[in-house]
Amino acid sequence: MIARILVLIVLQLALAAGTAGAGDFEWTYYRGGNLPANVFIAGNEANGETLCIIRIDRGSGLFPGKANVKTKTGYISFDGKEIQIKQYDVFTGTGEWVKARKGLLPAGVIKAGKDLDSRPLYIIRADYKGGKHIGRVDDFGNAYIPWGG
Repeated sequence: MIARILVLIVLQLALAAGTAGAGDFEWTYYRGGNLPANVFIAGNEANGETLCIIRIDRGSGLFPGKANVKTKTGYISFDGKEIQIKQYDVFTGTGEWVKARKGLLPAGVIKAGKDLDSRPLYIIRADYKGGKHIGRVDDFGNAYIPWGG
C-alpha cells in the first residue's frame, strides 16, 4: 500500500557557505554489510526502529525511499506498490526538516532523484500509523511513502 500524504515535511539541505552542489556527494552506495557510520537518521517505524533515507535506480528514474537501519532493508513506493530492495544509495549528508506550506516546497529542499519523465523528486517525511516515514514528493505536490506492502 502507498499512503498519499497531504501534510508534508521536507528535508532542506543545510550547506555551509561555498559548498553549493555538494548534494551530489552526499550519497553512498550500499550493497550489504554495515551501513555508513554517518548515515542520516531520518525517521522511525511505529515500533521505534530507525529509518534512513535511500534512493534507487528503477527504469529511467531515481526514486527516494527509506531503509530500516536495523534490518538494512530498503523500500520505495513505485507503481502503486511498496517495493523491497537490498541494494541502494544511502543519504549521508546533513539537513533539517521543514514544513511545506500551502503545497509549496521551501527553498533549499534536497533533490534526491527523478521520476520516469525526468521530473525532480524530493525527500519527505510524514507521520503515518505511529511512525515517521520517508518518501518522495514531486513538483506537482504528489507525495508518496512506502508502507504496508
